[in-house]
Amino acid sequence: MKGFTLIETLIYSAILVIVLGGIFMIFYSIMTTSESLRYQIELTQNTKFLEQKLKWALTGAEEITMPAIGSASSPTLWINKPGVANPLVFDIDNGIARIASGSDTPVPLTNDFVNITTISFETFSFSDSTGSTVRIRAEIENLYEIAPATTSLDLFISTQ
Repeated sequence: MKGFTLIETLIYSAILVIVLGGIFMIFYSIMTTSESLRYQIELTQNTKFLEQKLKWALTGAEEITMPAIGSASSPTLWINKPGVANPLVFDIDNGIARIASGSDTPVPLTNDFVNITTISFETFSFSDSTGSTVRIRAEIENLYEIAPATTSLDLFISTQ
């Protein structure tokens, strides 16, 4: 007898559907993992870049005008630094960290892949022989809906 019976055709069709379904599931898993990793990398890189810009601005700064030493924390940081148009101003606008020099238009420091949910600056002076120290605390989240992630920034940077 030549050809396939109805049972054989149904079995082969079921096997084909299972194999194709498995291939599509593997492909979907690879694509979502790849996208999730991209957002994780963006979160890490944005956090690192913000940290490096703050270290650059505070190292060698002459004066921190806001927040004042001993005052409450502030979502804005004003720094006077030699060699740049003063003040250097760090702030947040719609979840994006920005820096402005003098009266220039603020420039974004983070991109649209992340959102800074909270940020605070607090200024200390631990002794007369050291400069001011700024504590920076921030919560940063990626904007990937399938696998959201957050990171915290909590660091002390001295002006010396």
